[in-house]
Amino acid sequence: MEYELIWPDSMLVICRVSGAPRIEDFVAATKEWLSSPKFRPGMDRVTDISELDASVVSSDDIERIATAGARFGDKSRMGRLVLATGDSPLKFGLSRMFAAHFSANVEAPFHFFKTIDEALTFLRPDGLQPLSTSSAANSG
Repeated sequence: MEYELIWPDSMLVICRVSGAPRIEDFVAATKEWLSSPKFRPGMDRVTDISELDASVVSSDDIERIATAGARFGDKSRMGRLVLATGDSPLKFGLSRMFAAHFSANVEAPFHFFKTIDEALTFLRPDGLQPLSTSSAANSG
């Protein structure tokens, strides 16, 4: 899986993922986000899975990814967690499953949208500068 962290403002990070999901890549993205000097407790996170290859994901994979991610929940003092799923009922369903497993370990406010633009409009109704730079791109 490849991921890219984008920091459009001081209280928002966007993690765009693509390819076949792997637990270790989601953990690496979360560690990178939390260890960045740009991280702030309470910041919002959008995970854009619209380019993720959901055809290779099982419900057990989702549970393992969510459980691994939840281990960082206390440290991060998360703001709103938003998933942009694209126009895919499968990705929407997997996102809901992820949120249920994650929330079983850490209380977290999840929101779901089809597009990154819808997610950003929800999080920043007064507008946001266009996304043009990223802090990191990685692949595993």
